[in-house]
Amino acid sequence: MANGRILEWDTPSRFVALATNILTLPRILTDVLVVFPGLAGETERLQMAIAEWQNVWDDTNQPKVFLVAQGWRDYFDFHRLQSPPFNLERIEGVYIQKEPARNTKVQADWVVNHPEVAQTKGLTLCATPYHIIRCYLTLLKSWLKNGREPIFIVPSTTPISPFAPIPELASEGADGWSMTAGEVKRILTYQEMGDVATFKEAEAYLRWYWAWYQ
Repeated sequence: MANGRILEWDTPSRFVALATNILTLPRILTDVLVVFPGLAGETERLQMAIAEWQNVWDDTNQPKVFLVAQGWRDYFDFHRLQSPPFNLERIEGVYIQKEPARNTKVQADWVVNHPEVAQTKGLTLCATPYHIIRCYLTLLKSWLKNGREPIFIVPSTTPISPFAPIPELASEGADGWSMTAGEVKRILTYQEMGDVATFKEAEAYLRWYWAWYQ
């Protein structure tokens, strides 16, 4: 275009579009809450998801189902979740993935195939800032592969500093900020493998989301 504002898409612009438009989706009430635990020791995302699950203001405006995907090196069960620092009290409606999940795709497939989401119209996905876009696109891809009608997938980002250390990678000095470049590479790699939604798939889904939201 003559004004130079509409240009051809490239990889950086695609990632900016994905991040800004996924993270700024309007927050709506959903009946399913989902959390993808991260690397070992990243307790904050699970703590915040449990806090959101237990923050009930009335019987009609609350999630009815809480799906806790399993970690790989960190294993979660009800005993652990009911203990500090998680302090889970609202047990009814909570489901924990039984087998350790090696990667985000395994977690996403478990959620998509869980019987409690069969009739849902929307779910809220909790993850940390550096991981949320890959989590979102992986869950979206699993849903699309399943052949179901679209649902609202609402991102809920854990409010944690990007410079907070990641315990499992403490020896490497890793934090959320330094993990970002690796996440971009993983998204590109897993898109080619068919495990993460492509830019076009994400664009089509976001168009659907806004059409139904408005």
